[in-house]
Amino acid sequence: VAGRITDFKVNGGDVVEKNQVIVELENKDQLLAVKMAKWKVLEAERLLGRAEMLRRSRVKSNANVQDAQTFHERAQLELRQAEEALADRTLRAPFAGVVGIPKVENGDRVTNTTHIINIDNRETLLVEFDVAERYLARVKLGQNVTANIPSYPERIFTGAIERLDSRV
Repeated sequence: VAGRITDFKVNGGDVVEKNQVIVELENKDQLLAVKMAKWKVLEAERLLGRAEMLRRSRVKSNANVQDAQTFHERAQLELRQAEEALADRTLRAPFAGVVGIPKVENGDRVTNTTHIINIDNRETLLVEFDVAERYLARVKLGQNVTANIPSYPERIFTGAIERLDSRV
């Protein structure tokens, strides 16, 4: 989805929930498409009702009703398609987490490959570390580990080894 950013709903450091709106893209064309599709559905419903009434009074055939039903179904599909295109103009958090500093700002044009913002899930941390080859035999999957970092020297982080790289 490509478009121009019209509104950032979050700031760096905000905590977001899954599916929370983060960014809205310009959506005037999509709003018009939804409105047009809704009118087309109403028109199709009116034509279908008229065709069914004329069939009951034997003025029109079943074929006319089937054509009207097909037109109605196509109009409903076009409405769903327009609503999906409109929904695609709103970017939502894929999971709960903490928002980083945005890489773009209001008015910027973005595409599917544009890096917009980071969201970090801080419930679990991935820690990568090197082990000298001579100690590799001591390391096992599932083994408990502890770590600390210079930013929080008094805090001990605990975890377990989930993966071992294939290279030594």
